[in-house]
Amino acid sequence: MDERLAYLLSGNFALDHTELKAVEHAITTRVHAINKLELELQTYRALISPLRRNAIPPEVLSQVFVLALDDPETTKRDRLNDICLVCKAWRDVALGTPELWTHLDKISLNGTPPNMNKIRSWLARSLDYPKTLEIAGIGYKKDHQPNTCLSMSSPALATFLTSGPTLNNLVLACSYQCIEALVGLIKPTRSSFSPSWDALRSLELRMGHYSEHLSQPSWHALYNLPPLTSLTLELPRYNDIPELHSLPEYLTLPNLTNLTLICDWPYPWIAGTLENCRTLQSLVVNLNEDVPEHRRFYYNFDNPVLLPNLRILRLQRITLVGEARDAQFLRFFMMPSLEELDLCFLPDKAGDGEPEGDFSTPSKYSYGSMLNLRDYMGFDGSTNLKRLRIQSLHISSYGLLGVLGRLASLTHLTLDTIDTDTDFFFRISNSASLPSGTTVLEFYNVIPHTFPPDVACRTLVEERGRGRYQRLENLSMTVQRLENLSTTVRKGPRDPNSGHWVTKLRESGVAVVDIAWA
Repeated sequence: MDERLAYLLSGNFALDHTELKAVEHAITTRVHAINKLELELQTYRALISPLRRNAIPPEVLSQVFVLALDDPETTKRDRLNDICLVCKAWRDVALGTPELWTHLDKISLNGTPPNMNKIRSWLARSLDYPKTLEIAGIGYKKDHQPNTCLSMSSPALATFLTSGPTLNNLVLACSYQCIEALVGLIKPTRSSFSPSWDALRSLELRMGHYSEHLSQPSWHALYNLPPLTSLTLELPRYNDIPELHSLPEYLTLPNLTNLTLICDWPYPWIAGTLENCRTLQSLVVNLNEDVPEHRRFYYNFDNPVLLPNLRILRLQRITLVGEARDAQFLRFFMMPSLEELDLCFLPDKAGDGEPEGDFSTPSKYSYGSMLNLRDYMGFDGSTNLKRLRIQSLHISSYGLLGVLGRLASLTHLTLDTIDTDTDFFFRISNSASLPSGTTVLEFYNVIPHTFPPDVACRTLVEERGRGRYQRLENLSMTVQRLENLSTTVRKGPRDPNSGHWVTKLRESGVAVVDIAWA
């Protein structure tokens, strides 16, 4: 302590102005000294940090980097640059971690060809790990005139895809003629040798606009696909193809196991192509039909296509207008191995998902269309269907349960945004409407006044109780194997008894996910 101020501690003296200034100066001086020492301390501690001492093994640090790239707020390139600029050790670890370099951010072409040298250098660091490349041209955008876009038909890109590193997954999105031009450079003929292209096993081919000014199309890109096992194929809109232009022949893909098809082309073309894909195990079809009546091709349902290995089928954007031809799509096929079915209908445009409807008759709101779900299964009444999901459908409880009750093998049922009447659970408690093996029930985006969750829980509790202790012959046994119940509810009044019945249902042995009010 400053000796000049030591006497102040010997008594309770009042400080004059000079003494007060001296004490404040002494405090300020020592605070600055302490701050300086703390900064020096932090510097010394950093020198012995685990990173500077190589206490964290490089393989652990590399996995930390891999997890850090999951941040969706910034691009992968920016995140990797940040990591590599921290220090030389981090940069060395990052460059030596192949998983970080297996794919780039989507490359968007704005009328200029891509820089393939940079892409090649990036992917080279991934060594033998599976690689993914995604390129989108401006011709894929709906508001772009496709006849001005040939940015993807770059000789450098064609050379890369012909003899560059082997890609595990490739995504190409642009106008029809741009992709045609690119594939024409890669494989001028079907017998052309293109090792990198022919080694592809997973491809997403998204054809945007089709120019009405084109001459007769060659469909060269579709005829020169590599021997794929997974394909996502988005075709030009059928209405954009002039009537005098012919569609391609049915595609033949004998090795394909996973197919996502986005198109509104005539169903016979879809059926003919799928008939040549007998090894399919998973199929997603996005229908979005908007074909004029005079351009439709009708199909003979007496000769359905056999898909013997198909286990998963997802139909998206199903329409229920006119003859409800989308809903008849199931009648095109026999699928004896099908285990999972997902039916997603287009929401009603007029009612914002909640139209006022009369559900008093069985046929009201697509009951007739849903009968195809019951009838298509192998055409002999047998099915191995285990999981069923239905989304955005307006149907009476009588019609819905009439269909579900015939799917005897069903174990997992998901109803998402289903508009039905309040008799759904009443009918469950009075007839064997649900398959007896149902173990999982999921009700999402429930409308509270038509599908109240408290009624659901109460009905299930009462049914399980009566079925367990009374064993009446005329009692529904459909919920005795129930193990899980999940429900989300749209905005509406929360019933005060919901918690009570949820607790009771849990006590009966059902794992109830907390009812969420969306």
